[in-house]
Amino acid sequence: MAFKNRILRYDGGGIDLDNIDLIKTPSWLLLYAKRNGINTMPLDVVALCDKAGISVTYQTLCQRDGMDIAGILSSCDSRWSMYVNKKYVERRQRFVIAHELGHFFLHRQDRSIFTDTVFFRAIYHTEEQKQEWQANEFAASILMPRDDVVRLVDEGCDWMQLADAFQVSMLVMRYQLERIGLFSKVLKKEFTIPLVYSSYRP
Repeated sequence: MAFKNRILRYDGGGIDLDNIDLIKTPSWLLLYAKRNGINTMPLDVVALCDKAGISVTYQTLCQRDGMDIAGILSSCDSRWSMYVNKKYVERRQRFVIAHELGHFFLHRQDRSIFTDTVFFRAIYHTEEQKQEWQANEFAASILMPRDDVVRLVDEGCDWMQLADAFQVSMLVMRYQLERIGLFSKVLKKEFTIPLVYSSYRP
């Protein structure tokens, strides 16, 4: 019985929920968070970073190619650090942190530094752009889990109430609603916020 409590069975394999190094999917990470007493509604991204051994610092970040740097994730001597643009509002910072967590869990074996400016590219042509897209998907999935979004929409929550529940911006909430095919349902009683995927920054 103790063994069953420790292992999440998935596609015939197993994942040790006590070993954060083995976690590769949003669902596994959320289970890890719940197992360790980390709030998941809304997700406490800072506590999750702390549990993963990632230091988080809010500071002024310079521009790159004329655009603000939103966040940086870097490793030095096997210690990971995250730097978040301190001029951003809290909800935008939450997405930046979740995006960098996506890099940490998905890509840290590939690179030792990630510097992020533009999010939500609709089309990617390089491996780096593909990783950015994957980090966006990961971030959306841990901040706004599909099952929770569906439940709240079915309960009648509107766009703003959803954004408040998950502590994300309206635009980030729209991104997730579009991902899971619920945007048109919510839009029936909402106004339209333009979204340009090629240059959108949450």
